[in-house]
Amino acid sequence: DKAELIAQELVKDPKFQAVGHRVLGEAAMARRDFTTAITELNEAQTQGVPFSSLAPLLIASYVQAGKPEQANALLSDRIAKDPNDTHSMTLLAALRAQGGKPDEAEQLLRQAIATKPKDSEPYLALARLLSREGRAQDVVKVSTDAAQAFPDDRNVALFAAVAFDTSGDSDAARSGYERILAKWPSDLVAANNLAALIADVWPNDRALLDRARQLAERFR
Repeated sequence: DKAELIAQELVKDPKFQAVGHRVLGEAAMARRDFTTAITELNEAQTQGVPFSSLAPLLIASYVQAGKPEQANALLSDRIAKDPNDTHSMTLLAALRAQGGKPDEAEQLLRQAIATKPKDSEPYLALARLLSREGRAQDVVKVSTDAAQAFPDDRNVALFAAVAFDTSGDSDAARSGYERILAKWPSDLVAANNLAALIADVWPNDRALLDRARQLAERFR
């Protein structure tokens, strides 16, 4: 309610109309008034807020309002106008997957990767899609490719390590977690997962158990 009151004041000033309409849209989403959210978010875009920052909110509002076909049409139209719009491809792939069309979703994500191989978002989206389908080895392949393409992306590195862990390749998973901790020592997920992995797979290796205990100490 307070955010909405502030936003109503913002839209009275031409300098702040764009952000005001965005906040009104988000407030409407919080109230589950998705029709109003769509109107306000579209107005925010008209006033200059980039579509890329509004798109996840706008697409979610269309879906929650029971209008997935409009969300599909919006994203398809943007891709038709700009074949390099990988952000819209990724969002459209999510809609396709939600609509029970994982093959179309996969095709879109692979198209996005081919279009912008230096964008990590489609890689991660594809890995998540394949993971939901239980295709562990395909997840490992995509995650490994992503880790090689984005060696300084912690999210990608973690997803790759977890993919090895889930697939049962414990040695590769341990190496992946150790590489993450060497570069990002404060990563709690990697520390927790590595300690658990060691305890499960190498319960009789005293050196590794010492390593696991040291990692687990931070959670005491």
